[in-house]
Amino acid sequence: MSLSRNPEALGAIAFAEQCLSLLDEASYNTTYKFAVLLALMDLVVEKANKDGTLASTITTKQLAIKVIENYWHHVRAYPALQTQPLQGKSGQAEIISSIHTFRDATSFGSIFYVRQNFAAKYQTLVNKVEKKLIEMPLPRLQYFGKQEHRFIYDISWSMTKLVDLKQVTAYQRNQVSNFDNRIHILPHVADYLVNLNGLLRPMIHRAWAMQVAKMNQLEESKLQYFLFGHERNAIHRFADPLQDLQNNRCFYCENTFKGQAKLKPEVDHFIPWSRYPNDGLANFVLAHSDCNNSKSDHFASTDHLEKWRCRNSDESQLKQLSDIAHQHKWELLEQSSVNVANVLYERLQAGTELWQGKGVFVGYVNI
Repeated sequence: MSLSRNPEALGAIAFAEQCLSLLDEASYNTTYKFAVLLALMDLVVEKANKDGTLASTITTKQLAIKVIENYWHHVRAYPALQTQPLQGKSGQAEIISSIHTFRDATSFGSIFYVRQNFAAKYQTLVNKVEKKLIEMPLPRLQYFGKQEHRFIYDISWSMTKLVDLKQVTAYQRNQVSNFDNRIHILPHVADYLVNLNGLLRPMIHRAWAMQVAKMNQLEESKLQYFLFGHERNAIHRFADPLQDLQNNRCFYCENTFKGQAKLKPEVDHFIPWSRYPNDGLANFVLAHSDCNNSKSDHFASTDHLEKWRCRNSDESQLKQLSDIAHQHKWELLEQSSVNVANVLYERLQAGTELWQGKGVFVGYVNI
């Protein structure tokens, strides 16, 4: 079928071009637009229905929680600066400052830990971030120059119809309020966000890192890894317990771990971090260094997928994973990890190359 006869493909291309134009738009004083775009990409998957239908409505509170997650690692001290990088042209972005203050007051624990142990303070942070998102980036994000073009979502307020922040406060306090906290994802957009994830996510990361590097006069490549790379040191703690769980065998090739460097165990994100950032323990498997490096950012074959699904549904193994998570004060996220994997795999195009083993790829067939 020619492209001119495929309206779905044309729609995705037009959407991608609009997103690229948005990323190139220079009239933004903070990095909020990047955080919001990534949050929406993740939330349409996370909040999908059980039948796999992507979310069509997101709440401002859900968005605030996701934006906090997106910025969580950004408030660490960057070695070249010995403080967190600026993410605002006229000073530190307010959301970054709020998250840093909160993390500092909670001894910079993991986000799972602080949610469990500082619930009231965390809720205060969520409310503050939510109000800032409502006030500024949400009504401003879809502006090109001085003109608004709502091509991603619709909300009940705008730059010309400002929201009453007193009503927002009342809503957050569960009082009578006329504020509508719904963000309506426009038709087909959720599918575009998922189908274009492999292209849009690295582009957003790159544009985000470029803007922060420019604000701070820093080298972009190292900064990008600091902002968006997962913390290997943090997840390496799970190598030993996963090795026990997997009976000293690589999850993928099933050969035993040995002393040689290429056969040493490494913790791998089953759903690649670059495709969907999920540090839930249920998304971790232990693999040979060779297998891990070969798989890289590819989706694993459906054989590996079924094996991973079985592990996360097996009562005995799930109990062991839960115990490991509890011991290390880490999130398990077994159901959301499986849901995300289901949604992403269901939307792969037939024939997509999936990683089977070192140097071996197989075409995707929907199962």
